[in-house]
Amino acid sequence: MIREFFLKEKVTPVSLTVSHKGELFALMGRDKIIRIFDVSTARIRRKIDESTKVLINLFQIFFLKFNILISKKIIQFFNKIIKRLPLRHRMKNIQITSY
Repeated sequence: MIREFFLKEKVTPVSLTVSHKGELFALMGRDKIIRIFDVSTARIRRKIDESTKVLINLFQIFFLKFNILISKKIIQFFNKIIKRLPLRHRMKNIQITSY
């Protein structure tokens, strides 16, 4: 049944891992998708896409959130500095904000 699945999908398996209890096994194909199978039914329980495109998207999301966080921290830092300045050194109504 597993062999037919990979023949139908036209994917060559490159890696096999079996769970320590022997209930599940995972196969990774050349398409970089990990397929987790149930041993008793030989059916797919889950697919995990490990392709480069998916990983690049995850990194982009991570760095976008990281940049937003850093930007907020920098803005907070400069606003604290501005508030500590003596009034004569401050410009009227100055406050740093992000867009």
